[in-house]
Amino acid sequence: MASTQTLCAHCQRWPVYGTYNYCSKTCGQADKQSGGNGAGNRAGPAYTQQYPQQPIQPMYTGGYHPGGYGGYYSGWPGGQPNPQPQQPIAGMCVNCGRFPKANGYEYCSRTCGRNDVASRRQSFYMPQSPAYHYPAPQMGPAYGYPSYDYNMGYGPMAQQPMYAPPMNQPPMNQRNPNARPCKIPGCNNPQYGPGAKYCSMTCREDAVKKGIDPACLYCKKLPKTFRKHFCGQKCEAQALAKAPLLLEVPQNDPKWQDITKQFAATWTSANPPTIAKIYKVLNSKTTEDAFQAYRKTVEAKGNYTAQGKPAGNENRRWHGTVRECTIGDNPNNLTTCQSTTCRLCSIIKGSFNISYAANGSYGRGIYSSYYSSVSHGYTRAGTVGSPYRAMFLTRVVTGKEQIGGSSPGAGYDSVAADAKHRELIVYRNDAIAPSWLVLYS
Repeated sequence: MASTQTLCAHCQRWPVYGTYNYCSKTCGQADKQSGGNGAGNRAGPAYTQQYPQQPIQPMYTGGYHPGGYGGYYSGWPGGQPNPQPQQPIAGMCVNCGRFPKANGYEYCSRTCGRNDVASRRQSFYMPQSPAYHYPAPQMGPAYGYPSYDYNMGYGPMAQQPMYAPPMNQPPMNQRNPNARPCKIPGCNNPQYGPGAKYCSMTCREDAVKKGIDPACLYCKKLPKTFRKHFCGQKCEAQALAKAPLLLEVPQNDPKWQDITKQFAATWTSANPPTIAKIYKVLNSKTTEDAFQAYRKTVEAKGNYTAQGKPAGNENRRWHGTVRECTIGDNPNNLTTCQSTTCRLCSIIKGSFNISYAANGSYGRGIYSSYYSSVSHGYTRAGTVGSPYRAMFLTRVVTGKEQIGGSSPGAGYDSVAADAKHRELIVYRNDAIAPSWLVLYS
């Protein structure tokens, strides 16, 4: 029984490990540094020479154990659960318990943050920060932005759990008194749990109303979660069920800043136009599945991720278009028109279709560009009653690109006018998909 076991000579909290005087290597080293003799084995040499190193096992066997013998996942060596499950030690990573928390975070690293979300499911209200809690974004080779969309709910990122299920909130008086206070100014209640930002659903809603956090693009009431566009699985499922769909991006959303920055930075002449509206394009499952399947095929052939590139050598490129309606001028008017010749609405409804493409300088294909100013040349002045032009920011599976020519030769997947993609052309529908719609004047 736990009550009859010999406790660690240093912390006096945990049972000793095997024939050692300490529960872990951490306590053995700490005891030596604080003036103890560090003799871990009661019958042998010094602790730091004899204590065995044990790897963290990727499975949860119960309990929490500090030091070198795992955290919430591994339990004790040999798969034996910790006989005394306890709360994490103050100041240490809430996942592994082995290393100090990174400044301002609950974890020592991004790996522990991801593992905590994936396995323990206790961090429901996670802060939207690029560090520690999330996978690092893949960057495009020619422009410093995430190359593929993490937020669609399809593809590789969909396999990683991105939302934690709602949990019954414990009463305020039962929460950790040492937890950080709620981020809402004036609210001093403790945050909900590890990695949380707010104390309650009410404060989450207040965070949106007060502009502290950007809102879910669907319900517009609760803050977005992680790198998703939504506050939770329910909103994501409802939005995807209605796809194809446009979702308005507010100006306080980081994506607004991201896209406007790329638009201005790739406009080659002075005074780039002013962006008036940005919308997220949620593609139909048919469109998205086809795109992901093609990207997977190209990646298998070229192994681009091993070269430090996104899967399929995917890039984020501009595509100017023409419209016959005023969709998007008003966020209350996001229904596609019925005209079969409105290119904008046709792309929203069914993505790109090479059968409608013109035979351009590089053959009959679907054209895009690294430069917003180049794609601007493919747009037209606003339709009657609208001051805006329309441009898509797309995801393009570039694969192995050929410089010049009217079609890709054997072994190539795309054609580029030059290495900087002044023009980038693909020759099949599933090689490109709309991701964002930008209206500007």
